Amino acid sequence: MPKDALTYSLLATELNQKLSNSRIEKIYMPLAGEIILKCHKGKENFLLLISVTASNPRIHLTKAQKENPLNAPSFLMHLRKHIGNGTITSIYSQPYERVIIIEILSKNEFSVSKRKIIVEITGTYSNIILLDENDIISEAVRHITPDVSPKRLVLPGLAYTPIPKQDKLYPSDSKIIDLIAGFDGDRPDKYILSIMCGMAPATITECVIRALGSIKKVENTTQAAAIFNELNKIHNEYNPCLIKHNGKYIDFCTSPFVSINGEIEFLPSLSECMDAYYLSQNGNSDLSAQIKRLLTIVKNAEKRCRKKLEEFLLRKSECMDCDADRIKGELITANIYRIKKGETATELYNYYNNENIVISLDKNKSPAENAQAYYKKYTKKKNTLSALETQIVDTQKLIAKYENALNSFELCSTKADVEDIEAELFQLKLLQNKEIKNRKK
Repeated sequence: MPKDALTYSLLATELNQKLSNSRIEKIYMPLAGEIILKCHKGKENFLLLISVTASNPRIHLTKAQKENPLNAPSFLMHLRKHIGNGTITSIYSQPYERVIIIEILSKNEFSVSKRKIIVEITGTYSNIILLDENDIISEAVRHITPDVSPKRLVLPGLAYTPIPKQDKLYPSDSKIIDLIAGFDGDRPDKYILSIMCGMAPATITECVIRALGSIKKVENTTQAAAIFNELNKIHNEYNPCLIKHNGKYIDFCTSPFVSINGEIEFLPSLSECMDAYYLSQNGNSDLSAQIKRLLTIVKNAEKRCRKKLEEFLLRKSECMDCDADRIKGELITANIYRIKKGETATELYNYYNNENIVISLDKNKSPAENAQAYYKKYTKKKNTLSALETQIVDTQKLIAKYENALNSFELCSTKADVEDIEAELFQLKLLQNKEIKNRKK
């Protein structure tokens, strides 16, 4: 789906029409990285979902009722304190970037202040950032430290730095015509993507197909100009729709795309298209995110367990020579009259295999003390071996349980399935009971 700057530009316009001058009645945070603003305007109520989760970062109005944690996260408490009962004054997008800005007039009994919520839908670094009236970062869902990104920090108390502009052309720049005309390759869509910002690959491909009828080599300036016109024309198209295939939603667009095959279903708003699409994914997009989170927990636990098993097996191999230490202690004791203090080694006859053996000695210890040292090493290794055998068996059983839990995910597709897995992970001590209760609240 073309979740590009174009989509979010049109979406911001739509949200501004719906939510400007609306009051924020309640704020929820059902998942880490996801908030919902319950807004009231006139006689209507709206739920604005803002998600920067790894699976589906997005922003749109929703009809879905979300489950909320029992204990409010610190970011949620911060939002409630600073923008609770505030009024949304405007919503707009950062030009040619997947960034939406929500301006809020926050009131309390003592003062009135302006705040901004910056929603950055930028893949790995997607973020929700609250700014004060001086554009200083008040708080953020994700703190970006120097270790993560030394070029652009996102930390409370720092001045907010907008996402840097890409070193590419805007769709409205007429230089694009000459560049496309001068391109000699067979994939003009990929070339345009490399020189122009603001559009996703799917949107650019759509514009090329509209202009040329297919993806093919650009033959002349006229064809290049036709592509340029489509790149700018699509910015003004607003006819939100969903694409269906075999009865399932496979995509949503700001307007019908000829490059995407399927049955077209028009809806009044882009938010409704997005909401319907994401709710249809695996029955519920949040369910998919929850399954992914639980799967990660089990995989990490299994990985740790296997690493621990390797360490146990290594230590076991290091202790397997314990009988050799016992024999050395025994041979020293049997030949104690032949060994003198101060020697660093002695060669003795080993009556267990009828061969001579060289035994290292501590020159600072007497022969009896050297024998005792070998007996102690033997006893320590033998006791360690005994403990390791139990630990190895227990670890192998735990790995088998984790593997069984991983197999459960293959058939996990409903909320009930997730709850069964959660119960299983609770028994394996991978989840705390309060985590399950919080999600059900």
